[in-house]
Amino acid sequence: MGNKSTEVLETMKQTTDSETMNGVLGDLLANLGFESVSDMELGEAYHIDMEDTPFMDLHVEKTRPDRLSVTHYVESRGDLCRDPEVVFKQDGEQFIPVEFQLDNLLGGKYEHDENGIEGMGEYLDSWGRNLQTQGHVEAATTATHVGGE
Repeated sequence: MGNKSTEVLETMKQTTDSETMNGVLGDLLANLGFESVSDMELGEAYHIDMEDTPFMDLHVEKTRPDRLSVTHYVESRGDLCRDPEVVFKQDGEQFIPVEFQLDNLLGGKYEHDENGIEGMGEYLDSWGRNLQTQGHVEAATTATHVGGE
C-alpha cells in the first residue's frame, strides 16, 4: 500500500478508535465474566447499578453476534431516554463505534456507519475515563443479569 493510503487509513482509525474505551470495554466485559462479546448470548444484558453515587447506571447488552450496546438511561417526562447509547462492533481487541444515539426533548441525534463513526475518538476517550473513574467498571463485578440466557 502506498504511503498516502496508509496515512488515510491511520487517520480513519484515529477518528473512530479510542484506546481508553477499548481498555474500559475489555475490563467491563472481564468483570462481567467474559473475554469478548462472542462469549455472551444474543440478548444477554446487564444492569450496572450505581446506587449511593451521583452517577447514572449503565446498561450493557449483546445486540448482535459481534455487537455490544453500552447505554446510560435518564428519565425525562416519564420516558426512558438514551444518554447516550453507543453500539460497538468488536474486531479482535478493538471496539469500533458503529451506532450512536442520544435522546432529548429537541429530537436528539442518531448516527450509524458500519465502518465506524468518524470523529468519535475524543468523545469515547472522555466517556471511557468517566466510566472508569466513576466506578462503572468495578461495579460490573456485581451487575444484575437482566436479559438473555
